[in-house]
Amino acid sequence: MEITFKLDIKVMGAVRMTRNGKWVNKNAQRYLAYKDEIRLQVNAYMKQNGLEMLRGPIHVDMKVYMAVPNSYSKKRKAACLNGE
Repeated sequence: MEITFKLDIKVMGAVRMTRNGKWVNKNAQRYLAYKDEIRLQVNAYMKQNGLEMLRGPIHVDMKVYMAVPNSYSKKRKAACLNGE
């Protein structure tokens, strides 16, 4: 079974969290909120389309689009925009 959908959310990398740090660190809190937002959007999509939540292992293919950082050199920016 293949399910395809689009999430309109800004990409965020995982944050290193310690046992106590995930409740204190602002970046950790932001990351946990990011994960919750993804979960909520996926649950809403599944309910909207009459699908049951998946159980067990799944395979995910992702396409992520993001801006080239301003700190990149002109040469490196050109390489990124050319798909290199």
